[in-house]
Amino acid sequence: WIGVGGVFLGVAALILVLAVMTGFQDSIRDKIIEANPHLLVFGTGSGGLADAATVAGLIRGVDGVRGATPFVLQQALFTTEGGGAHGGLIRGVDLTASTPQADLRTHLREGSLEPMVTGQPAILLGVELARTLGVAPGDVLTVISPRGALTAVGMVPKMRRYTVAGTVEVGMYEYDSTVAYLGLAAAQEFAGLGSRVTGIEVKLRDPFAAKRVGARVTARLGLSFWVRDWM
Repeated sequence: WIGVGGVFLGVAALILVLAVMTGFQDSIRDKIIEANPHLLVFGTGSGGLADAATVAGLIRGVDGVRGATPFVLQQALFTTEGGGAHGGLIRGVDLTASTPQADLRTHLREGSLEPMVTGQPAILLGVELARTLGVAPGDVLTVISPRGALTAVGMVPKMRRYTVAGTVEVGMYEYDSTVAYLGLAAAQEFAGLGSRVTGIEVKLRDPFAAKRVGARVTARLGLSFWVRDWM
C-alpha cells in the first residue's frame, strides 16, 4: 500500500503541474491573439502602402477573413506638462470600421472612444503607459515624432498635443506600457504619410488557420506584398 500510495501521489502531482502549465500557456496565447492582428500585410516598398481601400477589399474576399482594415505604426516620444517622458508606439486604427472599434471597446478601462470617433485631437494610452506618465483621461500630453521637418535651421521634430481620451488594458505588460492609439487620419498626419498607410491588419474567423489563410492572401495580392502572421 505504501508503494501504491507513492505512485498515486507522484502521478497526481504530475497531472496537477501539467494542468496548471497548460492553462497558463492557453491564457498567454489568448492574450497574444487578442493583442495582435492575425495577419499583417505590407507593401514591398518603404514609403507605405497606397490605395489601402482597394487592397483591404481584395483581402476581405479571401475565404476565412473576418475583417481587414488599414493601420499606421509610428514610433514617438510622449511628454507631459509635469515633465514626464516615455518612448512608445503610436498605432493608428480605422475607428469607422466595426472590428477595430469593437476590439478597443473590449479593452477600454477608463474614459471613452467618442472623442476619437468624432475626430477630436484625442489619444488612447495603454494603462501602464498612462501610469508611467502620470496622466488620466482629460489630461493633455505632447507627442513628438522622430521624423521631423528639414528647415533652414536644421531638423525640427514634429510635435502634436492630444487630450487623453482614455486607457486600454490588453493584459500584457509589453503592450500596455508602450502602445497608444490614434484615429487613422490623425496618425497619417502625424506620421507624414498623406493618404498612405503602414499596412493592412487582418482578423480571421479561425486564428489558428493563419498560415493557410496567409498563403491565400499572398496568392491573391501578388509578389508586390508580403504577409506576416501572428504565429
